[in-house]
Amino acid sequence: MARTRFTTPPPAPSDHATAPGDQTPREPAQFRWTEPHIDLAERLWGPGHIGPGGDTFNYRLISPLALDPAMTVMDFAAGLGGLTRLMAKEFGVYVEGREASIDLAEAARARSVLAGLGRKAGVAPVDPDNAEFRPNRFDRIVAREILHQVSDKKKLFRSLSLAMKKRGQLMLTDFMLAKPGEIGPEVSAWIDQERKPSHPWSIEEFKAAANEVQFQIFICEDQSDEFERLILDGWSRFQEGIKTDPLPADLVPLVWDEAERWARCMAALRSGGLRYYRIVGTTHIAHGG
Repeated sequence: MARTRFTTPPPAPSDHATAPGDQTPREPAQFRWTEPHIDLAERLWGPGHIGPGGDTFNYRLISPLALDPAMTVMDFAAGLGGLTRLMAKEFGVYVEGREASIDLAEAARARSVLAGLGRKAGVAPVDPDNAEFRPNRFDRIVAREILHQVSDKKKLFRSLSLAMKKRGQLMLTDFMLAKPGEIGPEVSAWIDQERKPSHPWSIEEFKAAANEVQFQIFICEDQSDEFERLILDGWSRFQEGIKTDPLPADLVPLVWDEAERWARCMAALRSGGLRYYRIVGTTHIAHGG
């Protein structure tokens, strides 16, 4: 059967729900990842994932890091630990997962234990606004879609840079403004729908911060088009999946909000005002300085 294609994420099926405003309240200021939210995320994006891509995309994402079993890695903003376990299982590295949501960190830890990777792919809570690490600890650090949620981005970026060993590498993905300070209506609508406060900076502002900590960029790639495709692919698979595995009643109200969140993200990307970047590099900062 040919896969249905969408230009925006679809709403919940009409035979399961009514209008979005009738059932789904706005996300609370302190969003909690309940079991239904986690269940819906994994139905959309695959086991162990709370966002687009899944294992296949993540494997390509980290390919420039040249991981080997002698390395120690940190997965910052680990979510449900899908990438954390992928790196441990496929490359034999020891991975320390860190996740801002206590709910997700506990769910990720349980999944790692169940997979027999409790020691090599553990996940623990972290406060991104006040994260500090022992200098020279990690050979590789992966940080995904987290800087735009942190008020003091330079502080976190410096902490991550100091945590890397000499010749270590940091790979990050994040949403960034196309131009400094320019937030159009589509980007503003996306920010309003996010579950956590979002205040993205621009790629120019990131590069200026990178220069301050002597961070040498190897790869700086705008992956906005691919990220949009991953969103659509996830919703397409989801729509096909519920034809044979209907949604439980507790998930139906959540679909509306999730669809709106990702539709707004796509609109912001399509407007050109918001971009999705992958960046890989290393730092020459004097550790301990």
